[in-house]
Amino acid sequence: MTMAVRRWLKVTSSEGVKLTPDDVWPLRHQAFRTALAIVGQRELAEDIVQDVFVKALDHGEPVRHVEAWLRTLVVRASLNSLRRPTSQTLATDVPDGETFEDAILVRAALEKLSPESRTILALAYFESLSHREIAELLDIPEGTVASRLHTARAAFQKEWNR
Repeated sequence: MTMAVRRWLKVTSSEGVKLTPDDVWPLRHQAFRTALAIVGQRELAEDIVQDVFVKALDHGEPVRHVEAWLRTLVVRASLNSLRRPTSQTLATDVPDGETFEDAILVRAALEKLSPESRTILALAYFESLSHREIAELLDIPEGTVASRLHTARAAFQKEWNR
């Protein structure tokens, strides 16, 4: 997200804004990355973001902290989609700097983790959120975030070393 967009969000978030397409459009890439990191399927992530943006624009009420509010919607929609049995595989999109083989190995290790572990790792590493931000987003104590993150790292490490 550009600095101009972040500055705009800080200025408008104290009053709250009634969302327009121009308000949410700059957040589309961040929303997509979050959804993809959690569900692991490009098409499913695109569908989630589209559904969330449509719901956000239909919301009708002023929204404070637009970025955080949209992130919460995307995370919850992504987690809900994981409850469906057809969305349990991860995508093989190759991030910058990784080889295709590295991406496959990482995705294979992540695929073996629980949705809870994938989510906490995605928020901490792909979204670079702090423990406090993750706690607020998932509505759990910070200590629980630290514990779950520790457990998720250990589970990933175990799968990676197999």
